[in-house]
Amino acid sequence: MEIKGIKLSNLRNNDHFQFMIDASTLLKTLPTAVSAKFKPQLDAFAAAIADEDVALKKIMKSVLTSRIDDADAERDHLFRGMVDYLNSMKNYFLEAVRIAAQNVGNTLDAYDNVTKLSHSAETAAIYNLIKDLQTKHAEDVITLGLDKWLPELNKLNKAVEDMIISRYEETSERPTEDMKDVRRRTDEAYRTVILCTETFSIIETPENIAAIETMIATLNRAIDSYNNAIAIRKGQAAAKKKGEENTTEE
Repeated sequence: MEIKGIKLSNLRNNDHFQFMIDASTLLKTLPTAVSAKFKPQLDAFAAAIADEDVALKKIMKSVLTSRIDDADAERDHLFRGMVDYLNSMKNYFLEAVRIAAQNVGNTLDAYDNVTKLSHSAETAAIYNLIKDLQTKHAEDVITLGLDKWLPELNKLNKAVEDMIISRYEETSERPTEDMKDVRRRTDEAYRTVILCTETFSIIETPENIAAIETMIATLNRAIDSYNNAIAIRKGQAAAKKKGEENTTEE
């Protein structure tokens, strides 16, 4: 019985990995008497999937790093805005406000320019700065209206901190190979076990052949689903491109 084709290169990284997991799971349903006959090939397939998993996590880690950079930029923008606001208050017409601004300004000066620090160092510095302002300069904070700025700064700071922690919790394994190379090896291992499966679906005992054909039928339905997803995505991409071309012509 033939296993349907699928253009693996058209699958996105996450879909590619999931397809390989699905195929591996189905292959494990084969009778032991059958799978034992091409165990080295199945083991190589499993190892390739494991390598792809590690490579995929590296990509996800890169995505998380990008998100941290974006959150840090937002935090820095708010911090600089607060500093500019504070500096303007040093010229306020009421002396009490000018004094409060000077008091808070002295504390900020002690922390220097925290936006130049690393993500982790800046997070710790802002945490301590907010604590100092809320405890040592509580009245000044209210006088200046910074009680509206600090909660927002704290929220953005916490968001960066949470993402940094999430990145630390990611696997420390960092594959040195390119994702394309990892996928290529997984593809080769997949094609090998598929060829073995198709071969045994012909030469095995009737009982084992029936079990193999059941597995193949299930895999083929999964392949249909992935192929449909690829077709839909391509159709959407084509429609979007056509729409952009029409807009340009107008």
